[in-house]
Amino acid sequence: MPLDVKLFVAVGGLLLSAFVAALIFIVAREEPRPPADDFYNTLSLTDFTLIDRSGRTVVRSELRGKMVVVGFVFTSCGVECTISGMTMAKVQSLLGNRDDVRLVSLTVDPLTDTPEVLNRFAEKLDAKPEDWLFLTGERTNVFQILQTSFLATDEKDGMVPMALPAGRLPLVSRMYLLDGEGQVRAAFDARSEATPPAVLAAIEQFKTTVEKLGDSIDTISNRTYSTTGVIRKLGDDLKTAIIRHEEIPGYMPKMTMRLNVRDTNELHNLQAGDEISFKLTATGDTHWIHSVKRVGEVSSKSDLDLQAFKPMATLDHPVDQTFPDFEFLSEAARSVKFSDYRGRALAFTFIFTRCPLPDYCPRMGNRFREARELLRKDKAAGTNWQFLSVSFDPEFDTPKILASYGGHYRGGDSDRWLFAVASKTTLQKLAPLCDLQFMQEASSITHNLRTLVLKPDGTIHRVFAGNSWSATELAAALKEAISASEVAAEP
Repeated sequence: MPLDVKLFVAVGGLLLSAFVAALIFIVAREEPRPPADDFYNTLSLTDFTLIDRSGRTVVRSELRGKMVVVGFVFTSCGVECTISGMTMAKVQSLLGNRDDVRLVSLTVDPLTDTPEVLNRFAEKLDAKPEDWLFLTGERTNVFQILQTSFLATDEKDGMVPMALPAGRLPLVSRMYLLDGEGQVRAAFDARSEATPPAVLAAIEQFKTTVEKLGDSIDTISNRTYSTTGVIRKLGDDLKTAIIRHEEIPGYMPKMTMRLNVRDTNELHNLQAGDEISFKLTATGDTHWIHSVKRVGEVSSKSDLDLQAFKPMATLDHPVDQTFPDFEFLSEAARSVKFSDYRGRALAFTFIFTRCPLPDYCPRMGNRFREARELLRKDKAAGTNWQFLSVSFDPEFDTPKILASYGGHYRGGDSDRWLFAVASKTTLQKLAPLCDLQFMQEASSITHNLRTLVLKPDGTIHRVFAGNSWSATELAAALKEAISASEVAAEP
């Protein structure tokens, strides 16, 4: 090949390479438009099950109740992503040892960013494992979370849809602040030196707003969803309704639930079998439906899904006899039995980790947490008491998931509170003894709520039905169970 032709090809190749490099740089530096204030309600963190850099399973509920700063990782992209990581590291430094804020870096390249790769990347940033999570998982799951939670679009706000994986680089330059319910409250440029102090200021501003609202704190974290369903049964006072609702994407699967009604007038002229559209609002501690409208009717169906909402029946076990022993699989993947706690007053309840409504399974966790604190502060309560949360979802609630879920309520302190799961065989025998009703449908479980307190000798002391009892009542019941056993033991 003549020299001048070789030179032309070489120069042309260099120019083409430079053009491609420049084009990649421009795409990588695309300036993301953070959502406007009135757009935040459309962005919220959906349910997920992912893996952190240590290989530990992390579920959505582990972050509930804490403010979360979310950034994105693409370890093989070079300088752009390193800058975003350094920005998050500066946020970590400014936060210090706060326990009300968690940092999360979610990969946008799950095929490359394995737990081992993320761990090496995190170590370079001096990321504290207890404060800063690096998450990855199955490609489909990760991309669904990215698309659903952080790439929502709004034409009037000028945001442009970004299809993964092409939109990974622009996403890496974003950083979000989420409230305790996972709703986005602020957005930042992860490449800006002004972002770390801005994040800290936004956290403090949000905290101040919460403190000013006091008892109205839930109004900050209200989340409203539109859905449809069929009325299965109306409450006598119309303050509740049992509704078979459709799936609420990112929040709750299709299931039958007893739902609170904000305005009973909306249920007048409605009856069982009516198909309705409505809105569901969930706060940090309760929920309600509103904007109820009849849109049709459906033919009658089996009452099987109503079994879980029957009034409490007489237990199939005599109160004065020792409660039968059952074996469960604990969060530590070890066998645990009721008899392991003989000599202690035992409070046990039933939950499943995918249960989203705040006044169902999450309320059981919160009441146990509050009751445990009350007993710890009460010197007269002693130490011979125990809490046990039992999942009736053995297909999903593995020991790792239970440990992560339990950590949300217990923090890093598991003292006298264990999470475990019952097998299907165990549940078939145990449920009738507790008047526990549940029905599994696909990924959801329709169920009632039952909490029992056993005396140190293993006999039943008290049964709490539903969710209206308080932590104070539960703590008192455990103390009474201990006292009753001591009196019975006296000669």
